[in-house]
Amino acid sequence: MARQLSLIETPQEWRLSAETKEIARRGLAEARAALAAGRNGRPDHRSAA
Repeated sequence: MARQLSLIETPQEWRLSAETKEIARRGLAEARAALAAGRNGRPDHRSAA
């Protein structure tokens, strides 16, 4: 593979804010923790609210 694809610029209104990215990171961390707890036989009984 000798060539690399070039990236295109995305319009500013399509970009995620820093706050949105942080919320997503926290959600992913919580999901990963829940999956790990389930694999280890320790379900997380916190409410989803």
